[in-house]
Amino acid sequence: MNKTIVKRIYSLTCASIIAVLLLTTLIQVFYTGNRIQNEAHQIVNMQTDVAMEMVENWLNGRKSYVESFAYSVERQVLYTRMEEFVMYISEQANKPTFQEYEFDKVYFADLEGNFWDSKGWNSTDFDPRVREWYIGAMSTDGLYVTKPYKGAGSGKNVITVSTRVYDENNNVVGVVGANTFLDLLFKEVEALRNPSGGYIFIINSDQEVLVHFDENYLTKEAEYLTLHEVNANFDKILAGDENEVNLGITTEGTSVYGLYRNVPNTDWKIISNYPTKYVIRTLAIEFLRAVLIGAVAIVITSIFIKNLTKKYIKPLEQVVDVLESVKEGNLDLNVSLIPKNSYELNALVNSTETISIFLKSYIGEIAKILECFANGDFTANTTQKYIGDFSAINTSINNITVSLIQLLKETTDSAIEVGAGAKQIANSAQTLADVTQKQSTLVEGFKQDTNNIFNSVSSSINEIQITTELIHEVNERASEGKDVMEQMVTAIKAINKSTEKISEVIQGIETIAQETNILALNASIEASRAGEAGKSFSVVATQVRELSINTSKIVQQINTLLSNNLNSVKQGETMVDLTSKTLQEIINSVDKTTEASKNLTKNTSNQKELINQLAKGTDELSTGIKHNADISSENLAVSEELTAHAEALKSQLQRFKIK
Repeated sequence: MNKTIVKRIYSLTCASIIAVLLLTTLIQVFYTGNRIQNEAHQIVNMQTDVAMEMVENWLNGRKSYVESFAYSVERQVLYTRMEEFVMYISEQANKPTFQEYEFDKVYFADLEGNFWDSKGWNSTDFDPRVREWYIGAMSTDGLYVTKPYKGAGSGKNVITVSTRVYDENNNVVGVVGANTFLDLLFKEVEALRNPSGGYIFIINSDQEVLVHFDENYLTKEAEYLTLHEVNANFDKILAGDENEVNLGITTEGTSVYGLYRNVPNTDWKIISNYPTKYVIRTLAIEFLRAVLIGAVAIVITSIFIKNLTKKYIKPLEQVVDVLESVKEGNLDLNVSLIPKNSYELNALVNSTETISIFLKSYIGEIAKILECFANGDFTANTTQKYIGDFSAINTSINNITVSLIQLLKETTDSAIEVGAGAKQIANSAQTLADVTQKQSTLVEGFKQDTNNIFNSVSSSINEIQITTELIHEVNERASEGKDVMEQMVTAIKAINKSTEKISEVIQGIETIAQETNILALNASIEASRAGEAGKSFSVVATQVRELSINTSKIVQQINTLLSNNLNSVKQGETMVDLTSKTLQEIINSVDKTTEASKNLTKNTSNQKELINQLAKGTDELSTGIKHNADISSENLAVSEELTAHAEALKSQLQRFKIK
C-alpha cells in the first residue's frame, strides 16, 4: 500500500535531518579528534622540549666542571707532582661549584692504574682501567657520561663524567672523573609529570631505563631493566624518526602518544608520552554531545512537521477521500467540511466542487440521450455547453446520432435493393443452369482429345530415350580413345627424355675421344723428342690417336641419328596432340548432343506432365460444371428466401424514428 503524502513528507524530512546531523556529527568529531590529537602531540613535543632543556642544562654544568678540572690538571702539569696533585683534588670538595652540582667526589687514574680521589680513598686491589668511566673516556674524544649506578660510599644514584688528560706533547697521561648525584635530575624528571598522565623518562641505546620517576622501571640488583623487561612497548616510537609522534604502551598497559629525542654527545634518549585515553574520552564526550543535540533537533523538527502537515497537508487527504468516492461512481461530492486555510487549498476544494457539478450535469444529459436511443428515438441531441475535454464527448454523441440515422436510412434503402436484387438472382440462376449443361457437353469432347495427345507424347519420349542412350555410348568410346592418346603422349615424352639423356652421354664420349686424341698427339711429340727409344711408344700413340678419331666420327654419326630420332619423336608428339584435341572436340560435340537430348527428353516429359494435368483439370472442370448446376438450383431457392427476408427487414426498420 502506498504511503500518504503526510507520512512521506514526515519520513523524508526526518531522514534528511538525521542524515545532515549524522554527517555534521561525524565531521565535527573528525575535526575535533584531529584537533585534540594535535594538542596531544603538542603536549608531547612541549614536554620533550622542556625535558631536553632541563637535561642539557643539568649535564652541561657538570661537563663544564669536569672540563675545567681536566684543563687545570693539564695546564699546571699536576700529574707530575703527585703530592701537590692529591692536595689539589682534596680541595675540590670545598669549592662552591662542586657543591652546587652535587658532586660526590673527583678522581684521577694514570695509565699504570694508579688512582687518587678527593676523599683520599685508595686500594691496591682496585684497577680503574677496567671501569666504565675509564674505558669510555679512553675510547671517546671529549667527555664520557656513564650509566647511573649506586655510589659505593653514599648508596645513592650517581653518574660519572670523565675525560682524558694530555701532556704538553698531546699524549694521554690519564683520566679524570667526577661522580655527581642524580637526586636533582630525578626530582626534575618527576616535576615534569603532567596532571593528565604525561611524563618523560630517559633510556640509552640498548633501551635500558636510566632515569624514571617510577621505581618499577629502575635497576634491580645492579642491573638495568629494559623496556621489554618491564612489559613496556615503545617499539613504534623508537623505530620512527626523531621528534615523530607514534603510539606506545606503558608497563600498566596504557596506550600513549610518544616521541624520543637524542641527548647530544651521549647515547641517552629522552622519551616523552601522553595517554591516548584523554583524547578518546574527549572524542566520546563530543560525540555524545552531538548525538544529544541531534536527538533534540529531531524531536523539535518532528513536532514542527506534524503541526505543519496537520494544518496544510491533512486537508489534501480529505480532498483525496472525496475524489475516491468519484472512483466508486458517487458524483454528489460534499467539500463543505474541508478547511480552506491557504490559497492552494481554496483553489483545490473549489475545483473539486466544480468538477462534481459539471460531471453530474454532463452524465445526466448523456444518460437521457442514451435512453432515447434505446427506445428507438434518434432525434435527441445535447443541450448543454460542454467545456474543455468534455467538448469531445459532445461532438462524439452528435456524431453517433448522425451516424446511426445515416445507417438506418442506408439499411432501409439496402433492404429495398436486396429485394429487387433477389428477383434478379433468381432469373440469373435459371440462365446459369442452362449454360452449365451446354458447357458439360463441350468439356467431355475436350477431355477425349487431351487423352489422345497424351498417348502420342508418351511414344515420343520413349524414342528420345533410346537416342540418348546411343549418344552416351559414343561419348564413352571417344573418352576411351582420348585416354589412350594421353598415354601415348606420355610414352613419347618419356622416349624424348631418354633420347636426350643418350645424346648427353654420346657428347661425353666425344669429349673423351677429343681429349684422348690430344693426349696421343702429345705422346707422339714426346716420343719424337725421345729419339730411338721413343719409336715404339710413338707407334702406339699413333694408333691411339687413330682410334680416338674413329671414335669421334662414330659418335658424330650416332649424334646425327639421335637428332633425327628426336625430330621424329617431336613430330609424333605433335600429331598425337592434334589427334587428342580432335577427340576432345568430338567428346565436346557428343556432350552437347547428349545435353540437347536430355533437355528434349525433359521438355517432352514436362509436356506430358502438363497434358496429364490438363486431363485432370478437364475432369475437375467437368465435375465443377456439374456442381455449378446443382448450385444454380440452390441459388434459385435461396434468392426466393432472400426476397422474403428483405420484406421482413423493411417492416422492422419502419419502427425507428429518424426525422
